[in-house]
This record gives sequence, C-alpha cells and structure tokens, in this order.
Amino acid sequence: MSAQTVLIVGNGGDDATGTWLGGKNWDTNVTDNPNVMTDGSITLDAPAGTWAFKVVSIDEDGYQSWLGTESVDFENSSEGVSGNDNITFYMPQAGQITVSFDGELITVVGDCAEYKIDVYTLLGDSTIFGTQDDPTNSANDMIANGDGTYTKVYENVLLPVGEFGFKVVGNHAYSAYEYPYAYMYNYIQNVDADGLYNITFTFNPNEPNDSENKLTYELEYVGAMPEEPENPDVTYPVYLVAGNGNDDPTGTWLSGFYWSFSTTDNPNIMTDGSVTLYAPEGTWAFKVVAVDEYGISTWYGMERLDTLQSSPGIYGSDNIQVYMKQPGDITVSFNGESIVVKGDFSQNTIDTYTLIGDSIIFGTQDDVTNTANDMISNGDGTYTKVYENVLLPVGEFGFKVVGNHAYSAYEYPAAWMYKYIYNLDAEGFYNITFTFDTNELDDSDNKLTYELEYVGAMPEEPEEPEEIPETLIFFDESSMLYYLITSDSTVAVIPTQNEDVPYSGDIVVPNQIYRYGNRYDVTAIHDKAFRTNNNTYSITLPESLVSIGRNVFPNTISFIELPGNVADISEYAFQWAYNLSAINVSLFNENYASHDGVLYTKDSTELLHYPSAKRDTSFVLPFGNKVITKGAIDNSYIKEITLCKTLTSIENSNYMPNVTKIIANPVLPPMVKNVATFPFEAELVVNGHMELYLNDEYWSNFLDSKRIYFKNTAAFDSVYVHCWKGQGSEYSTIYPGKKMQPVEGQKDWYYCDILPLTENVIFSAGGLTYENHADRTKTADIVLDDANPYFIYSTGSWVSSFDQKGDTTLSYQFNDDGTATLVADADYKFRGEFNIPSTITRDGKTYSVTQIAAEAFCGTFSTVIRIPQSIKSVGKDAFNYGYRHKHRIYYEGTIADWCAIEFANLKSIPQTIEHSELWIEGKLLQDLYLPSTVKSIGNYAFANYNLRSVNLSGQLESIGESSFEGCTNLRTVILGENITSMGSKAFYNASGVTEVYANMPTPPVFNQFFGGDDVNLSLIKLYVPEKYVRVYQSMDGWKEFDIVPLVDEEITDDQVHTKPSINSVVIQWPAVQEADTYTINIWIDVDQTELICSLVFNKYGMLVNITFERNAVDADLKGFSHIITGLDANQTYFYSVETKDEEDNIIDTQVGDFVTIDIPTSIQDVADNITLTASNGRIDANADFTIYNVLGKNVTSHNGHLKGVYIVSINDERYKILVP
Repeated sequence: MSAQTVLIVGNGGDDATGTWLGGKNWDTNVTDNPNVMTDGSITLDAPAGTWAFKVVSIDEDGYQSWLGTESVDFENSSEGVSGNDNITFYMPQAGQITVSFDGELITVVGDCAEYKIDVYTLLGDSTIFGTQDDPTNSANDMIANGDGTYTKVYENVLLPVGEFGFKVVGNHAYSAYEYPYAYMYNYIQNVDADGLYNITFTFNPNEPNDSENKLTYELEYVGAMPEEPENPDVTYPVYLVAGNGNDDPTGTWLSGFYWSFSTTDNPNIMTDGSVTLYAPEGTWAFKVVAVDEYGISTWYGMERLDTLQSSPGIYGSDNIQVYMKQPGDITVSFNGESIVVKGDFSQNTIDTYTLIGDSIIFGTQDDVTNTANDMISNGDGTYTKVYENVLLPVGEFGFKVVGNHAYSAYEYPAAWMYKYIYNLDAEGFYNITFTFDTNELDDSDNKLTYELEYVGAMPEEPEEPEEIPETLIFFDESSMLYYLITSDSTVAVIPTQNEDVPYSGDIVVPNQIYRYGNRYDVTAIHDKAFRTNNNTYSITLPESLVSIGRNVFPNTISFIELPGNVADISEYAFQWAYNLSAINVSLFNENYASHDGVLYTKDSTELLHYPSAKRDTSFVLPFGNKVITKGAIDNSYIKEITLCKTLTSIENSNYMPNVTKIIANPVLPPMVKNVATFPFEAELVVNGHMELYLNDEYWSNFLDSKRIYFKNTAAFDSVYVHCWKGQGSEYSTIYPGKKMQPVEGQKDWYYCDILPLTENVIFSAGGLTYENHADRTKTADIVLDDANPYFIYSTGSWVSSFDQKGDTTLSYQFNDDGTATLVADADYKFRGEFNIPSTITRDGKTYSVTQIAAEAFCGTFSTVIRIPQSIKSVGKDAFNYGYRHKHRIYYEGTIADWCAIEFANLKSIPQTIEHSELWIEGKLLQDLYLPSTVKSIGNYAFANYNLRSVNLSGQLESIGESSFEGCTNLRTVILGENITSMGSKAFYNASGVTEVYANMPTPPVFNQFFGGDDVNLSLIKLYVPEKYVRVYQSMDGWKEFDIVPLVDEEITDDQVHTKPSINSVVIQWPAVQEADTYTINIWIDVDQTELICSLVFNKYGMLVNITFERNAVDADLKGFSHIITGLDANQTYFYSVETKDEEDNIIDTQVGDFVTIDIPTSIQDVADNITLTASNGRIDANADFTIYNVLGKNVTSHNGHLKGVYIVSINDERYKILVP
C-alpha cells in the first residue's frame, strides 16, 4: 500500500445493476473495492437515481479518514451535489461522475442535477404527531416561510412531563432527506408540568448540520390538564400489558401488539388488577402501562417487580423479561405499587458478556461471536476487559455489550444505540479498560464505562520494502484459484478469498503452479474449496492430488473422477454435492475403489460415499463390507436395502428417509449410531432370525416397554417376538414368543404385548416358541415422547397422532372455529415422508387442517411432503433448515389454490434447496401455465422450484413478492397485458432466465423484479410490442434489458418467412381471418420425429398457452413474427406453422426449413498471417492469444475443456470461433 490510498465508498450495493461503485456497499477493502483514485481522480458510471458516497483516505497503517460534504468544493462542483453528511447527487438518467481530491477539498463533476425537496415533514412521538415516526403523514408537512425556512405549529397539545423525539424528512421519504440522520432525533426536554401546550417547530435547511438553529422548537404553556371527563363505565387509570408482541409470528403473545398502550386496540387490559396471557416458546419482554383518562401513559418495569411474590426465572434491567421453554400462561398482577408475575419460567442466565463495536479496538466489527472480546468476571457482578497498546487515531469509537454471544440474549445499550469513546484528542497508543456492572440500572452512567490511558505516540512510517513479500495465500491467474502454501514444494487449493467473487464455471485443478519462479505441486484441496461455486458442472482433479477436505464439492456437479494418488478423503467431502450421481476411482489408486459409482475403501470393508443423486431404488451392500461410515449415505431414492452378513456397524449421519424395506441377513444386527439411518416405519424382513440388544443405541427404540409396535405393509401372521436374558448361546432366561396383532383402526400397524423385557428381543419369521423359565424382573413402560414417534398419546389441547396414512406423528392445535393448526415438533424429529391430512378428529369432533404454524417443520429430514387443498396459510420459517434433501412436494389442490396460499416468508415454502419438485394435480410442474381465472399470485408461491418456463398471461393482475425467486432453471417468462403490480424480487436470482415477453402497456415501477448476484439484465432479451418499446426504454430497471421490439411486419404474400441467426430464428407468418390460434413446431429432423419446441399464439400473435375468447381478428393485421432462441449454430431445422379456427379445425399449414448462421471452427487471416483452429474442446493458433467467453470473461486457463462460441484476441484483433 502506498503512503496514502484514496478511494470512493457509498451506497453501491443499492444498485441492482452493479454499475455504481461496482455494487460495493460502503466497502473500504482496497483489494475488493475497485474505486481507488489514480493521480487524485476517478470517473465512475452512475445509473439513474439518488446516490451517496464519501471519500476515504487510508494511511500505511490502515487507519481511515472519512470525508463528506464538509470537504466538498461546491464552487467548482456540479449543481445538484448536496448532502448533510454523505455527499449525495441525483442522476435523472445514467451518466458519469468524476470525483477529485487534492488532499483537502473534494470536487464532484458530472451529469447530475439538482434534487429538489418539495416538502419537509415532521415525524416522531405520536403524542405530538398523531402517528409514530410516519414520514408519509401529510398532516405534519411544514409550511414554507418564503425565506428558505419552514414552520409547523401544533396547538393545545396534551403533554405529560417527559421528553419527546422529533426530526424532519424530505419528500415523505427517509431516503430523500433526513435530519438528524440515521437513528438520531432532537428532543423536547423541558416539559416540567402536565398540561396543554402550543408547539412551534422551525426548520432551516440552509444551516449546517452542527448548528443548534437548524431544527428548533418553541413551547408555550396554555393551561392545566382538562378536568376528568365523566365516564361512569371506565375506571382510570386503565392498566394493561405491552411488550414485544409482534416478535411472535403466531400472534398469540399479546395478540401481536408491539408495545401498544392503546386501550381500544390492545386487548391485554387488566381486570381487577390482573390479566392472564398465553405465551409461546421464546424470550418475551413487557411492562405494565397505566393509561389515564387523557391517554397519558406511565410505564412500570423491573423497578416495580415484587420478586418475593413472583415466580423464579424473571430477569431484565428495565423491561420485565421471561424465558418460556415451552408454551404456557403468564399471569401479571399490579396493585398500583408493585407487579407480581406468575408462570412456568426457565432460567435464561447470561454466562458470558462480550464487547463489540469498532473494529479498530475489537478486531472485528460488531461481531457478537468473537470470544476474544469476552469480559472477565470480577466475582461481584462486575466484568472487566483490558486492551493494551491499541493504536487509535483522533475520533470516536462505538462500543456495547451483548450476552451469551447473541443480541437476543442481552444487549446494552439496547437496539441501535452505542456508547462512545469521545475524549480522544491525540493519535497514538492507548490502554483501554472497559467495566460493565450488571447491578446498575440501564439509565445509570456507571453501567458500562471505560478508562483511557495514553501510552505513546504513533510509530514512525515504515520504509517501503524493496521486494514484494511472499505470502502464504495467493491467487493464481492461470487456474483462477486461490492457494495456500503448505511446504517449500506443495500448495493446497482453498476457497475464494473474495466473498463477492465466488469461483465459477468449470474447474481444472493443475498438477503444478508457479509462484515467483518456484514450482509447487498441488497436493491438497481444503475444506469448502468449491462448495459455493456458481455454474460449475465439472471439476477435473490432478494426478498430484493426495488429500481432499470436508464439504469440498458444490451441488452442481454430477460426476467425480478420483486420480490414483488420493490417499486421504475427509468425512463429508461430498456432503453438499446433492446432484452427484457417480464417483469413479482410478484403477491405479491403492487406497480407494468404486463399484457402480459408489466409493469404498480398496478392500471394500468400508462404504465411504453413496452419491445423493444416484437414482437406483434398491441397493445391495456387497459381501465383505463391515462399516457404513459416518455420513456415507444421503440418498432419497433408495427404497430397498439389503444388509450383508459381514456388516457390523452403521455410523452416524446416514440418511435413507424413503427406505420402505430392509432385508436383514446378519444373525447379529449391525450397531447403529443414529436413529435417522432408517425410518422406523420401514418393513423389516428377517431372514431366519435377528437378535436386537437392549444396550444398542438404535434398536433399543423398540425395546423398553410391555407393548411393542411395528409397521409393515405385509401381514405379520408369521412373525413372533421373543425375549430372553443373555446373548449368543448363553441363554439364562427364555420367554415364550408372542404373535403380532393388528392395531385397531390403524392400517398396516401391529403390536405385541410381550413379557417384561430383560436384555434382548428377537424377531423370527416363523412359529418358534420358547418356554418361560425365569422371573419377570423388568416392568418398565415406554416413555411417550417425540423420540418414539410410533405411539399415540394426547395431553390437554395438544395431540400427537398418526396421520391418515399412518406415516408419521404430527401435532396439532385445535381452534374454536373448527380448524386445526399443524404445530412445531418440539425436538425437530420429523423425518421421512409426510402426509398432512385435510381433517383431523379429536374427541369425536372433526377439524379442518387449514394452517401450518411457524417453524412447524423446522429442521425436518423429509424428502416427500403431501399438502392438502385445505391449507390456507403457512407460518414463518415453517420449513426452515430442512436443507439436506431435494424435496418433492405433492399438492392436492389446483394451481389456482396454490397461488392463494399465504406464505409468511421465503423459508415458509415447503422446499429447501433449488430445483425442488412441485407436483400439482398429479403432474410435475415444470412449465407453469397460469389458469385464466387467477388474478393474483401470493408471496413466495413458486420460489426455488424446478420451473423451466412461466406463462402469466390471462387475467393475472398482481405477482407477489419473491414469488419466483431462486428458480435458477427458469428460462422463459411471459408477462400478460393485465399485470399492474409486481412484488419486489419477483424473479430475483432466477439466473437462468434468457428471455422475457412483456405485454403490459405500462409496466410496474421496477423494484428488483429481476436481478441478483449472477444476473446481468443486459444479457436478457426483453420482447415488447413495438408500440410499447419507448415506454420500457424510459423506465428504470426495464431499460437495462436487451429490449427487442415485436413488430407486426407487413407481409405481402401468404407465405411463412424465416430469418435465422446464430442461435435463433425469426419466424414471420401471415394472419388468417378465421384463425383463433397459431402453432409453431420446430423439429431437428425432416421426418418430424424429434420435436425441439412447440409454441401456441392467440389470434393476435401473442404467445399464450390457452385460446382467448375475443372478437374477430382486426382486418388491418397482416401477420406476426416471433424469435425462437436456444438453437444450435450451423444447424438445419424443419418447421411447421399450423393455423386453427375456434372449433380447433386446421385451416392452414405451412412447412419449411432453415439453417442457423455458421460460426467457423477454423480461421485463416492471410493479411496478418494468423491461423486459428478449434477441435476437441481446444483452440490452437500460430501466435500468442487470449480466449474470452461471450460475457467477456478470460477463460484461457480452461483451454482444452471448451465448448461453444468464444472470442479469441490476437494482436489487438478479435475473432469469433466455434469450439465443437
């Protein structure tokens, strides 16, 4: 780094196009932020919009000076440059901004314009302004005085003693203008008597921000409080409970009201000095509020708590806080003096207090998990932390304390507040001692304090090193990978060190790389090296490779070839490779082998990895295998597994959730270390007999009871259960066998009342019996809990029972309106296939299952979920953290029903990873054709599903927020003409979209409908009717697409015309007076046996999937055209255009062929003596050259693994070539 580095930082991350500041949001990392000034100046591209930035000067020690409007040379800057802290400017359209800095003053010149504030609005405390912090309330608009100042008068405002916050915003939006900025407020503080007041606010935008005259108020006392109104039905004050109610997505805690003291809205009013409230599981905070007849509120918290009369477990320093380990009632009583709180509270102790804040002191910025900042207990309720020789510049530095490494456990100061080190008046080294006193109240100045000791001056500037120092981590441009030097001659591949630029594309790991003239062998790939890769479909490993770490491979690859020298593969190396279907091992490898795509040790005694996407439904463990190792199997396709006689152990974290049949050959069952290995409801086919031992962690789930249950699709007529003491041939106690009996009312379920168990149980496929010779010494019944999901039980208003198909245990809450809510499984033990019933019966009454509660399936291991049509809403995070499997969702309703379900957030949709399958009406939904009756799509409805195309024509008017977010396989989107509203991020991160058809005359204002980290809007074709093109070209967001007009061209004959290009064709066809639909079919062969695509258009030539019933075709329509993309270059295609009338009769058919434009596979430029050839994935030339893909990325290092069209640069000349 030079002596002084100057760069630009700002709100670049707010720009979805990524052009402003390269999409970097206030990023001061000089290795990531490309906006470093050269010779004191930099020119940047800025899209249309309002942008903010600062100039940051970084010295050789890494200390930063941030410069804003206080340093701007407004005289020499362009008009429109403004700001009250950050430098802001308004771009009416995209253009350039040049920022210069001479070490003192900043000059900003560019295509910006003045951003006029038309209205200033007061907001703040609802006692004055009617609404709380509402920038849109025009009743609080200030009046211009004509001299640049603004005034607003409030008369006869009823104010109690206290202080009241206020501030000003511009144009009814924080983003337009805000003073004081961020979370700061001005305050009315000198109200020393309850009464009526006139308040006059004055705002002068011309005053500097640090002026006391910028935003002022005058307070005029008018009179005392009015007399108490007569209301014999109400006794004042009214006492109620207010707290963090809206933190509960179920709305049960405080009825969802957030610190509300409105006696008309908040239902939590005390009757006879007490109220009982229902609280879900979680941490809850509240106060008792006394509201008088004038609406003036007085709040009481921990300072009034009667700890002797209240239940144990209550804590808090201001608000009363409790922790509910499970749902229950809380009773709050208040006699006007003291508060008593009763309930079943659990101890939520704070074990650790941690300092967070400015990274200059704490090493990391606001990192609650950094244990290096844990404070030391002094044993008296105080905690201390000392930082020695901290190098501080002049400035202020924020700090605060959190408990148990989480904001939610404890935070002081609360919310967004910090304490600050202010009195730093000289740069240098300091010792800083922080002290935190848990015994002090939150409003005490002594609760969190610091002491500052000056140690010495800044160190002298270091001399510039003569040579670039060697580092252990470096980036290699030839392979486009990061490496860690592990010895003098070896390196390891590591994850990308630039989190904003993940590895992408196909990866070729070289055998050797060179660094400063030294050669290194690539011998290792470290943990998570490629896990977050984008668009990586193949990874080539080098022969030099010896070891592979954990979680290395991404979920996009389908095949891995392991070379001959690999000797160490960590557990979970392939855990995230969900689409991996086969692993092949070199025959020369002495440590590992593969059989049918499955990875084993060389001698096959250990199974190491069964690929997750291997689609075989049955698997026979080969003879000789002894161990299924930890995490080896994570596969939802296996339905039948045969265990070999040599198997002795199945280790933790093996998942086969859809196994329905286990064929057990061993005399002694294998030791199983994880109950998720096989679903307990799987059919157990016993060959001969099988002993199950009580001390075995897995099989003991069946043992410790007088009655044993089992599910089997086959009859249990010949299956007996036997018990004895001892094992092997040393039977000291033998009990007679008991025959399985059917469970009444539960199809396929059986039970057996067995004699009291001792140590062992045997299932035998035959009528073996044993005599009883022993005492009955053990009489324990099974413990009914979620760890044993095969027993029916009920307590109170909660019930767990088999669903209709008997597949698993589900829990419900029964509501007074006759509906039931499927609720969370407390220990997150759900696994396998879930069949949610449409109704559930309890105590003879049938309830309709209409809701899935928040977090109901959180942590599920399910792979198949069946959802009934009765479900109307799904709570927040209902399917959160179920990340291990690709899901298959079967919905029993229609597409229209699905669109109407209310999903609370992105993690409430029943899928967990991209490309999950959604089945509706018995069909896999890949191409969504929306029924004409649907007028709206709910939020998140189709997010992350495996869709290829979306047709939203018909009567659709609104598309919900994130409704198609994350649909990375989506290619084509059709937006109908009636759409007037689209929620934010409707198609966000749908990175595969290549074409959008927009038929709306006026599109909705763009709100990140499309975009994302891997999305470039300029590469997406936006097909718009020609008459609307100018509208789209003038609107932010939409104009960033590659807009292609759809022209109703004049066709002078009645023939079909084609205009082929490289990968597409424009087809024009005539309009027919009697036509109702037109169908275009594209084939790859002249015999029309291999169909490429089929498109249906309505009588107006618009792409649809159904026939529109409209008036006859306009007489002046001559014909239509359409562009079909995704074709291969230099390829002959055959087409037909078929026209049908309203009775579906074919009234015209035309056929023909076309050839897409050729791109050469070899080029010879005689003038420059250049020869280029392409074959077998490789480009060769007779001169030095660089290869770019069509997006402009340098892919020279991938030469030999190329396919498609590339740009080759030689001597500043560029050639387009096709690599077959």
